[in-house]
Amino acid sequence: MGQSSNNMTLKEIKEQISFYKKEWLKSNILLLSLSLILIVGFVVAGIFLREKMIGMVLLVSSPVLTAILYAYVHNKMMSYVESQVFDKQIRRRAY
Repeated sequence: MGQSSNNMTLKEIKEQISFYKKEWLKSNILLLSLSLILIVGFVVAGIFLREKMIGMVLLVSSPVLTAILYAYVHNKMMSYVESQVFDKQIRRRAY
């Protein structure tokens, strides 16, 4: 059976995913920058306050915060990509 004109090839889907990832990263550079500043701030504050308990808490919590922020940002980006690529494809099939 031949493909209909509404179906996209795997290569086209990968190209669109790559395009929308780059687009999302460009439009959310402020979020990424603030996240980086927050993490670096935790580490620097932890180093300066290492003699106190709060310094150790900041140093230990910074990797955890990094993982949480990464998961949040990646999930936000992939939900945007999914809505742009696959929801458009579903809407095209409806017509």
